[in-house]
Amino acid sequence: LSWVFSFLSSSDQNSTQELEIASTLKLLSTSSYIEQIEIMGSGMEPTLKNGERYSVDRKVYLSLKPNRGDIVLIERPEDPDVQVIKRIIGLPGETIMINGGKVFINESILDEPYLSAPDSNPGSIKEGKKLTIPQDQYFVMGDNSPRSSDAGEWGYVAAQNIKAKVNSLYNSSIIKE
Repeated sequence: LSWVFSFLSSSDQNSTQELEIASTLKLLSTSSYIEQIEIMGSGMEPTLKNGERYSVDRKVYLSLKPNRGDIVLIERPEDPDVQVIKRIIGLPGETIMINGGKVFINESILDEPYLSAPDSNPGSIKEGKKLTIPQDQYFVMGDNSPRSSDAGEWGYVAAQNIKAKVNSLYNSSIIKE
């Protein structure tokens, strides 16, 4: 965007051109791949709270791979009609293990400062059992794991089922119903 700003600040450009560029930028920034969602449930607390609204970017993973820690909108593997929000914990090819309520990635404890409580209910993962995440699959969990249905219960998430990255909190005071 630096070329846009230098173009706009150039003294030999008229205001009509500036208006056209500004209008184009506004159109690009409001394209349909950025959407608003509302959190329903407590599975991602304390990070995302029930009733809060966030923006999601549906195109970011067309050019980038998901990273550990990304909060994502996914289709649940067992029910593609349901989309849920989870955090990416494990990446393709890594080993994951839950032991004593702690997550281990490749035998190193995962620092999870966002958790509300240690995972005392790892779902279908047997305590202390190492699993290798298949290629093009991700392991996701809710930040409030004891109250979250996640990969520990329904398995890995395929890359193509990651539909968007959750970005910023909407300021509800400026949202008009």
